[in-house]
Amino acid sequence: MPAFLFTDIEGSTRLWEEHSQVMSAAISSHNELIENAAEAHHGQIVKSTGDGFLILFEQGNPLECAIAMQLAFQEQTWPDEIGELRIRIGIHTGTFERRLGDIYGADVNRTARVMDAAWGGQILITDDAKIEYKLPENAHLVDLGSHLLKNINDPQPLFGLVAPNLQQEFPPPRTISAQPNNLPILPTAFVGREDEIKAIGDLLRNNTCRLITLHGPGGIGKTRLSIQTGISFLKHYPYGVYFVALAPLNDSNDIWPAIASSINLPLYNDKSPSEQVLNYVKEKDMLLVLDNFEHLQDGATIVNDLLEAAPRLQILVTSRSRMQLAKECIFEVEGLRFPEAAEAEIFENFEAVQLFTMHAHRADPSFQLDSSDRQSVVEICKLMQGMPLGIELAAHWIRVISPQEIVNELRQDIDLLQTEMVDVPERHRSMRAMFDYSWKLLDEKEKQVLKYLSIFRDGCTLSAAKAVAGASLMVISGLVDKSLVKKNSLGRYEMHELIRQLAEEKLQADQDDFSQLLDKHADHYLSKLAASEEDLKGKAQIRALDDLEADFENLRFAWLNAIQNNLPGLAENALESYFWMLTYRNHHAAGQELFERARQKWNDPPTHPALFHQLRIHFPKPENESEAIYQQAVDSARSRGEKHELAVSLNLLGRYVGHILQDEERGLVFLNEARELFEQLGDDFYLGHVLDDISFTYLYMDLKARIKYAEKSLALREKTGDLFGLAGVLGNLVVSYFWDGQIDKFEENSRRALEAAHQTKDVRNIAWQKIYLAELRLFQGKFEQAEREITEAERICQDIYDTDMMIQVKINKATIIALTHQQYQQAKQILQSTLPIDAEFSMHTPGAMMAYGIAAVGTGDIEMVMELAKFPFHAMTFVDTGVFGLSWFSPIIIFSLNYQKKYQQAAECLGFTYERGKISRGMVERWPLIKQIEAELKDTLGVQAFQQAYDKGKKMKFNEFREYVM
Repeated sequence: MPAFLFTDIEGSTRLWEEHSQVMSAAISSHNELIENAAEAHHGQIVKSTGDGFLILFEQGNPLECAIAMQLAFQEQTWPDEIGELRIRIGIHTGTFERRLGDIYGADVNRTARVMDAAWGGQILITDDAKIEYKLPENAHLVDLGSHLLKNINDPQPLFGLVAPNLQQEFPPPRTISAQPNNLPILPTAFVGREDEIKAIGDLLRNNTCRLITLHGPGGIGKTRLSIQTGISFLKHYPYGVYFVALAPLNDSNDIWPAIASSINLPLYNDKSPSEQVLNYVKEKDMLLVLDNFEHLQDGATIVNDLLEAAPRLQILVTSRSRMQLAKECIFEVEGLRFPEAAEAEIFENFEAVQLFTMHAHRADPSFQLDSSDRQSVVEICKLMQGMPLGIELAAHWIRVISPQEIVNELRQDIDLLQTEMVDVPERHRSMRAMFDYSWKLLDEKEKQVLKYLSIFRDGCTLSAAKAVAGASLMVISGLVDKSLVKKNSLGRYEMHELIRQLAEEKLQADQDDFSQLLDKHADHYLSKLAASEEDLKGKAQIRALDDLEADFENLRFAWLNAIQNNLPGLAENALESYFWMLTYRNHHAAGQELFERARQKWNDPPTHPALFHQLRIHFPKPENESEAIYQQAVDSARSRGEKHELAVSLNLLGRYVGHILQDEERGLVFLNEARELFEQLGDDFYLGHVLDDISFTYLYMDLKARIKYAEKSLALREKTGDLFGLAGVLGNLVVSYFWDGQIDKFEENSRRALEAAHQTKDVRNIAWQKIYLAELRLFQGKFEQAEREITEAERICQDIYDTDMMIQVKINKATIIALTHQQYQQAKQILQSTLPIDAEFSMHTPGAMMAYGIAAVGTGDIEMVMELAKFPFHAMTFVDTGVFGLSWFSPIIIFSLNYQKKYQQAAECLGFTYERGKISRGMVERWPLIKQIEAELKDTLGVQAFQQAYDKGKKMKFNEFREYVM
């Protein structure tokens, strides 16, 4: 069986701190000695662990290797500053798995713990290694007994390997059982929490922090964390670490006897228990772990007395409530880390997943976590928010149902989270028991506020808690101190979801009270939405959006409650703000769902005409969108004399007709009427929008008009502070400047558009700017930059999925694949699956035809090359493409002319491309096939004739090539 050998330098931390330069030189000798010994005895060095090594033996004898290492270190001459460099060695055998050049497994971990127990110069081996390997000549073993090792539940027999010329005597192994303590043995392996243990250890080593309270709700893992912390820092307390279980106590006066019992101090009748305990601990370096203090709050003075009397004593408390002592340091215990998605990297290494898997395997030894279970395990961990007790209780059900069935059951019944195991404390046998235990510790006002706070989703601000739940700061502070409410990094108050659900059950017991609170909640949040309208459209846009986004779930809940309880006035007032908030933060799917629910409720136009029509034209379902719904909204607003509603409806109607139906002339009629109304109303926000829509309607008709209206829109966006509108119109201008050949303006406005999009967190606009930049970099011959930009755009597009965007991404990607990697056939396949060559003309068509042409050149499809060379001249009859026209098609025209044996014209087109086709010059300079054509033309025409044709082309206009290719 394979063996594992771990080494480490004794006292390395001190040596590095005191003699860092000397140690830098000494470590080289250290490494050489270990590497030489490993190689000589057929050991494979797996990795360096900093000041030591992990060595794998699949052949050879690790015992012989260990002795050779210790002898080599004894014989080596070390610098005087550090004295003798001593290593400790641990050896164990077992199984392992390889992963990314490393080895993993329980037996590897056990070997590390064996090495931790050794002293410098010592070799410790396990009973498995003793059986597996033959003792070296003249060596013998010393039976050191069984010991509890860190993070390992069962006692481990240890043996000291002793050989001639090596040190023979050592102190007892540095294990848990060798140090004074009464720490309980955990019933199951401790999972994760390395960062928390280190942080608590840092606090314990800080002399100004002698009292640490591990603070958190029931079931969060405070007790286990305190025990594991005690185990981890045992060696720092010569007089021991002692665990004092307070849960069974009913009176704070019983704390003194409980401490005495834990530290094995016999009590006599001649003095009080407090005097005897204080006298015993006053000069000792000791750590007391006081577990479950929350029900004995009046005993806080006892803790204070201990700290006053014993200056070297430190105390670790676990409690659902703060002790309210000046000396107290609070350490908030959170849930275990869990993955956000089933595709998360190192999925099995997340603490919550490890805990679930461990307890699932205990419930059903045949359970194996496979890929099909991942999403369900993610959902379980999310529902529990990493709470260990909840995860353990959920995993218990693996014995009868699948992970997905556990998720389904949990969503219907929280009482699934319970166990009948008799050795589990009653308060931990179910989530309900855990909650009821905390509920009993609250006064009546705290109970009422906790119930009312359960109405909030994803927490709330202090002002919302006061307005809706009638909570005072003092009461909320009390609930925070009792771990039932938490203040997060944003200053919001929130509850663990399981606690919230159980508190909401208490609230729902009084249906009248619950119903009134729902209305109050809806009124608060929908009124907040309505009041945010001005900020959402102006200079405070980002702040307002961040504020509303933090309450996304509360807003959703309020909207749905307004629908459920038939509160149309609240919905109508909030509709405008809600639409822009959801739009600006890319919650389109949520918008469609929420507005559809409202449409189903308020579906009678005579009763609520404005609400009815505005709901229909904002976030319409794609299958229901039509010119008719916009026209009906226009007609209704006009008949009621509602000018602003009319203008908004006309704007949306004009956009739909002009952009979607591509009936530009009719669309402009509606848009211009909307523009006039917004001008009359002095609404610069919507005026900026309609001007941008007018500009975009001129997409193919009149490039100068498109630029003019976009620039007017830009000026208004700058005036109002509408950053989202600014980013949008800059995107429009970027495209327009590209077509018009104004590359300097393209670069400047693309930079501005990206800055605005990042400010607004508008990932859709960021992706579009990346697409535009990729196109320009392609034409400039900067293929690597183009590939980086389009890769980033594709990543964003996959997250939000925008059909138009994905088409353009694929077109650009195909062009990059063809030009950068010469994968012409693959490029053609991408294009055919993205946009068929005979698809109806759209904004994607010119780029797609160019990409098809490049692919056709590469694959030798002469017929397609010749046909696509005509495209720019056909397109220019109905598309205004500005001063540069579609001159970037000139490389395709060169190939077409060459195929037709029009060599002189091909040379002329080449001259035009290098001299006047500025957009595509960089591309043709880097495209090998163009260079090949140029060489062939020189050979065919002769250098002088080629140069004459080339010079002629430099003076030509793009339109002059029409007669060559048509």
